[in-house]
Amino acid sequence: EALTSLKEKISKLENHNIHVHEYGLSDVELDDQVFYDNVQSFTPHWYLPSHDSGSRYSVKVLDTYIGLSQLERIDFLKIDVEGLDYKVLLGGLKTLLAGKIPYLQVEYNGLQIGVRHYVDLLPNFQFYWMMEPVLLAALTKAYPDNAKFFNKSLIKLDDTLIAFIDEFSKTANQGNVFGVLKTSDLDIEELTFEIE
Repeated sequence: EALTSLKEKISKLENHNIHVHEYGLSDVELDDQVFYDNVQSFTPHWYLPSHDSGSRYSVKVLDTYIGLSQLERIDFLKIDVEGLDYKVLLGGLKTLLAGKIPYLQVEYNGLQIGVRHYVDLLPNFQFYWMMEPVLLAALTKAYPDNAKFFNKSLIKLDDTLIAFIDEFSKTANQGNVFGVLKTSDLDIEELTFEIE
């Protein structure tokens, strides 16, 4: 259903270079991976009961996909796969460390995979905390004296902030981080704005 909708929307675009592949990504290749429909994930949810409804899909490894597709580069990789994000990166580690993906966005959840995992896995990336209005509201309520520190769309991560995020996200908060290849000439300030 979601793929049908996506394909329909893409078909309306002019001059696009978007290809939809009907399989998931992980750190191993499987042809019979369970998909938990009620939580929309290939992995059981950390909190909600996850029911095997019988749906099965193929999962591939990003490095293998890149090689078979003969792609020289992926401009931007966004991963939001309900707890499988880290495994997708593990499956694409060769590509990521080779600098073939200069920008990426991944979801963290301190109950499963925290920000520290991503930073340690990809030392060739500078990571930024992506601030969202809902997250800003929660932080402002919890830390009213530090609200001004959190009101930017992208906040550069350092060890103190990484530890803070990972501890804060253990209370079921999740969010996204944006990674920029350290050799990129992107001026991050062009993407940064204040959030109110």
